[in-house]
Amino acid sequence: MADVDSLVSVRDLDEFDLVTHAGVSIVDLKDPSLGPLSPTSEKIWELVEKRSHNHASLNAGNESRSSVLLSAALGERNEAVAAARLLPRCFQFAKAGPSDCSDRFQLDALWKELRISLHSETELVAVAYADWQLANAMKPMEILRLAVDQGLDRFLIDTFTKDGRSLIDFVGLEELGRLQRFAADHQLWFAMAGSINQSEVERLDQAGVWPDCYAVRGAVCGCEGRSSAISRDRLIQWQDFLRTRGAGMGADRLN
Repeated sequence: MADVDSLVSVRDLDEFDLVTHAGVSIVDLKDPSLGPLSPTSEKIWELVEKRSHNHASLNAGNESRSSVLLSAALGERNEAVAAARLLPRCFQFAKAGPSDCSDRFQLDALWKELRISLHSETELVAVAYADWQLANAMKPMEILRLAVDQGLDRFLIDTFTKDGRSLIDFVGLEELGRLQRFAADHQLWFAMAGSINQSEVERLDQAGVWPDCYAVRGAVCGCEGRSSAISRDRLIQWQDFLRTRGAGMGADRLN
C-alpha cells in the first residue's frame, strides 16, 4: 500500500511546532472554535511565516529533511476572499468552504475571486461538504466535476457540521469510492476529512477506498475533541497508525 499524506489542523503556534516536529506532511491553520474552515488570525499567519522561514534556513542543504507544507483555511463564501488577500505567500495551499454556493456559477465565481486574490505560489484546493444539504452547497460529485473543468488539481471532502458524525455517515463508502476513483481518473489529489479516526480509515481500507491524504484534528486532540489542544501522544499514535496500517494487507493498491 502506498504512503498517504497526513494533514493536521492547528490553531496556534504551539500546536504548529508540535505537529511540525512530528513529521506531518501538511500543517493546516484554522480556528476550530469558529466553524469547519474558519481562518486563524492574521497574526498567527505571520508568526507561522516567520517560523517556517527559520525552519527553512536551518534545513538549508539538508536533503534528508524536507520542509513541511503549509495550508490555510479561509472560511466560507462571505469571508474567504478578504482572508485570501491577507494570506502570506509561504502557504502552499488554501481552501474555502462552499456553503451557500448552491450552483456552479456561484462556486465558480468564488473560486475565480480566490485565485486572483491568492499569491501565485498558493494553490487553491476545491472543497466539498459531505453534508451538503445542511450547508446549502452543491453535491460533492458536482464540485469535483467543476474542479476538473476549472483546472484545479486538489480536492478535499469534509463535513460542514461537527457533531461527531463522520463523512461516511453522510456520504457512505460506495459514494466515497466513486468520488475517489473519479479523482484518480482525472489525476486530482484527493483528501478526506470530517471526524476521521482509525476505525474510519480501517473501514475505508477494507472497502478499497484509498485517498491521497487524511486530514484530521479531533483524532489527535484531547478528550474534548477538536476544540481541545492537540495531544502529543495521540498525534504520535496517529502518525504511527498511518505509517503501519498497510502491513499485511498485500499490494492491493497500484500507483
